[in-house]
Amino acid sequence: MNTEQKAATAKRLLDDEGLSLAFDEILGAATRVFLDAASTQEAREQAHEDVRSIQALRNRLKLWGTEQKIAEHKQKGQHRGSD
Repeated sequence: MNTEQKAATAKRLLDDEGLSLAFDEILGAATRVFLDAASTQEAREQAHEDVRSIQALRNRLKLWGTEQKIAEHKQKGQHRGSD
């Protein structure tokens, strides 16, 4: 998959209402675990892993969009000579 395809996929996924809803539900569940004084260490660890995984996925998708913007910028010849 080239950078243009990755960027298009990333935009589609980041804009997807269903995916955003799923992420929000997972993050909401993790928040409830963190706020529950009776939650087990194992539950807190799993909630932390869930939060980190979602953030890692969002960051990767945003990176794909950024990579495309950089590629477009370089194609226009507007990059610094050191790039």
